[in-house]
Amino acid sequence: MTIVVTTCRRPGRRIRSFCNELAAVLPEAIRVNRGKQSIEDLAATALSLGASKVIIVGSRRGNPGRLIFMEVGEDYYKWIPPKVIIAGVKLAREVPDSVKPPRIVNMVIGCEEEVSDEVKAFAETLAQALELPYCEAADPEDLKGMGNVVLWVSRHSRSLAFIRFFTLRDMKICGPLIRVERAFLYVSS
Repeated sequence: MTIVVTTCRRPGRRIRSFCNELAAVLPEAIRVNRGKQSIEDLAATALSLGASKVIIVGSRRGNPGRLIFMEVGEDYYKWIPPKVIIAGVKLAREVPDSVKPPRIVNMVIGCEEEVSDEVKAFAETLAQALELPYCEAADPEDLKGMGNVVLWVSRHSRSLAFIRFFTLRDMKICGPLIRVERAFLYVSS
């Protein structure tokens, strides 16, 4: 399954960098410049690239502020959960000792076992949206052998959750760090 990662209509430099890092770490993701494309045009572009999902990164005070997921088909497009409100991001290039993601990303979504049901539901919904395997574990290292990258969802003291991307070979950060303020797990049609 191919995923298109794109931006809101007038992205700042930080949003473009975030999209580049996100597309680099997600399996079979393609970074697309949106420009002035409408949602319908964006869906058509995704279909022409063979993608079935689109992630739109929205803006909040010039920074990445939300992630909106869309499913596209031959004659339809629809919003799918989750809708993620971002409290803050740290780009991988800003993290000491971070590494580039592997050339071929084989990803699993992992969730810390000792978190609230709300965080677990968010991680499961994210896994469904990205069509990736989901596991709960005490530590991301417990998922070695399930892929080469883990999208790890854990608790955060001031927000709903914290998302980090680790290489499972050496447990190094390989993607942006995302602090999730809220997540809406149901999307009205």
